[in-house]
Amino acid sequence: MGKRPESVVIRKVSSVFRIRQGRGFSEAELKEAGISVASARKLSIKVDPRRRTKLNDNVRTLKTSLEAPLKHRPRRNKRRKAQWPIS
Repeated sequence: MGKRPESVVIRKVSSVFRIRQGRGFSEAELKEAGISVASARKLSIKVDPRRRTKLNDNVRTLKTSLEAPLKHRPRRNKRRKAQWPIS
């Protein structure tokens, strides 16, 4: 997963469908792609719990991003132990 996948949202404005960037993927899209919400957050994939729709474009984006090799996996900062001088 070299680049973070971006979600897409389709909305209807005065009988015209508009496509815009979403805030995150819905739980249904993650489930269809075979990812749990917890593992998606570990992989830095944004999750939008308010969305209820499942778009095939978003599912396809998730599947292709998971097939790509992992280049940079985010790591948590671990606390360093204090190194006291030994006397």
